[in-house]
Formats: sequence, structure tokens, C-alpha cells
Amino acid sequence: MKNILKIFSSLFFSLSILFSKDWIDIGSSSPSKPVWEVNNISEDNIEISFELNGYFIEKKDGGSQITFPDGVPILKNGAPELPRATNSVIIPDIAKMDLAILSSKYYEVLIENIFPSKGNI
Repeated sequence: MKNILKIFSSLFFSLSILFSKDWIDIGSSSPSKPVWEVNNISEDNIEISFELNGYFIEKKDGGSQITFPDGVPILKNGAPELPRATNSVIIPDIAKMDLAILSSKYYEVLIENIFPSKGNI
């Protein structure tokens, strides 16, 4: 009986955490990881695209926290605690490449009281 109670308690707690965040859709109605794609690769060019289809917002204790799948907090002490996305690209030693952003889209979103980051503790 105790094991069944523990299982149901764990399940209830897990579901309450899972559903306590609201998914904000900016491309996908269900939570999804950011999409990284290599569009073109040659000796002197790598073209990569990145798409963020939404994010979670959790409101608690008078503040808001923003997250998204595979997002990592910036950890700058005192700055807003916002996530970032990173990915690695292997560039050969003999390559002569420059970085250029070919196009971008962004949305300005008003979110009140984003928690400040505690930095790297």
C-alpha cells in the first residue's frame, strides 16, 4: 500500500511540475526543441539555420522565468535570467571563414518581472 501511495505521489508531483509552465507558441503549438540545420556546406562556406518555435513561461513568487527545451541560462550575475541556445560547428584549421548573419527575425515580447540571474554559483 505504501508503494502505491509513493508512486501516485511521485506521479502527481511530476505532472504538477510539468503543467505549471505555459508554452508560448511562436511556430509550434506543442513544446519542441529548437531546430538547427546545416543548409549549405562547402570549402569556404557553412550556412546554418536556427529556429525557436516557442518557449515556456513560469510565473511564481511575483516574477517570471523563461525557458525552452535545451536552453541554458546565461548566468550573468544581476542580468535577467534568460536562456540561450548553443551548438558546435567544426571548422577545418585551413579554412578561411568569416561570420555573417544573412537574415534574422525577432519578436519583442513584454514580460514583466523576469527574475535576475544569481550568476555562476
